[in-house]
Amino acid sequence: MVYLSDAKQLIKSFPRLDSERRTALYSSFDEGAVCDFDFMVMMCLSTTIAALGLLINSPAVIIGAMVVAPLMTPLIAAGCALVRGNLPLFFKSIRAMIFGSLAALGVSLLLGSLVPTDTLTLEMIARGTPDILDLFVALFSGVAAAYATARPKVVAALVGVAVAAALVPPIATTGLALIEGKILVAKGAGILFITNLVAIIIGAAAMFYLMGIRSLYENKWSPLILRRVFLSLLLVFGLLSAPLGYQTADRIKKGQLRPIAYPLSLKLSELIRDRVEQEADVDLLSAGRSGYDYEAREIEILLSSSEPGPLSLKEDLVSIVKEYLGKEVRVRIIMLEAERWVAS
Repeated sequence: MVYLSDAKQLIKSFPRLDSERRTALYSSFDEGAVCDFDFMVMMCLSTTIAALGLLINSPAVIIGAMVVAPLMTPLIAAGCALVRGNLPLFFKSIRAMIFGSLAALGVSLLLGSLVPTDTLTLEMIARGTPDILDLFVALFSGVAAAYATARPKVVAALVGVAVAAALVPPIATTGLALIEGKILVAKGAGILFITNLVAIIIGAAAMFYLMGIRSLYENKWSPLILRRVFLSLLLVFGLLSAPLGYQTADRIKKGQLRPIAYPLSLKLSELIRDRVEQEADVDLLSAGRSGYDYEAREIEILLSSSEPGPLSLKEDLVSIVKEYLGKEVRVRIIMLEAERWVAS
């Protein structure tokens, strides 16, 4: 009971928004959560930038895409609508989110068709393997975004929040990976995108509640409907937490994988790809020199398969690499199997 009383006292002591600021906030959401021509153009442009950044494995380009993406505003507006019980604003925000997401997926599919790639880049793979930490990043990004939107003095922080939340790169990765037939990576990136959407809305709603925004009473049905929507989002949040938490625990147990930072020669990459393509259920995600190994003494090959890869494939890949390089090297083959990292 003491802890409950302290929590209530903390909530009461949190700085509240005055009526003037609340009115300005609602007005900005009504204007910013509209799925108009400008919104769709910026979604398509930001997705194009993100997809190109993913294809060339450039973090700087991907960060630029996050900054110009307009998807954060509808999500924050949806969180505010949930707390305020504003059903029209909620539907307007969800509509913008759905059409923006579909446009982003379409652009990434188109770019993937126009710029085919044999293997996925490290930036794409990173977004195809989400864990519980991504869920909490999105949650606190929603909290920070709501606070920055409501407090004019810190509104400049929204740029940093947009980078942290990373909404566009996951859906761009989904489209690019689907075109290449990398279903596991596409599925992981799609889960990351949904995770970000749900967690940002919940985080924003929690912050707006702390800042004194409450339900409207003109329509008794709107708060009831949105309360059920909020409970559904919490359920989805909980359902996402379980597999992502397991994924995190499994990675900690097996150890973090080192990044594949430097590419192999085109000839060696082609030899590896040709051998992998002989297996019906195995895909080559990437191959390269790990870390700062300029002399290529350690090679990492990342594969994906719904079943454990045949031992003959691993043996052949080791032989191909050693024969081509003509020296003793360590070949590390990593199999992405049933959505888990298995190193060998």
